[in-house]
Amino acid sequence: MKSTIRIAVPGLCMIAILAFAQPCRGQGPRQDAPVPTGRASAPPMRQRGIVTHVPSPAGGEEGIAVSIIPPKKPRYEAGAPVAISVSGGHGAGNVSSRMNVAGCGFVEMGFAFPSGGQGEAKSGGTYDYRGPKSIEALRDVILFAVGKTADN
Repeated sequence: MKSTIRIAVPGLCMIAILAFAQPCRGQGPRQDAPVPTGRASAPPMRQRGIVTHVPSPAGGEEGIAVSIIPPKKPRYEAGAPVAISVSGGHGAGNVSSRMNVAGCGFVEMGFAFPSGGQGEAKSGGTYDYRGPKSIEALRDVILFAVGKTADN
């Protein structure tokens, strides 16, 4: 399987594209678990995987909220490739990843830009509409993904 990760920054929108030469097999249904929202009136957001916070000046003391979805079973001897989902649009987004590539042997990650997310999966900081702080947050998530920094 040939795969590449591309990060494009067209204007105000950042997207990550994971391109596959062939579809993966054995990808099962999502295993969702609720994430508390901290508000009694809102239903809990559905989230897969582990939620942690990555230190980043863009995220203030709380850091940047990141979800980590490990592969369902090991596929590669040297470790698993990482796919990072970057929310599009004009909002700060949330940690949900919609790629569903963990069944293909990837570590799947999603994150919320500064002030995005909700409950325990909320990033600190102030959203700047894909400005320097958003780019800094994405950089710090990538550094965490490649093992250059530790989470909180």
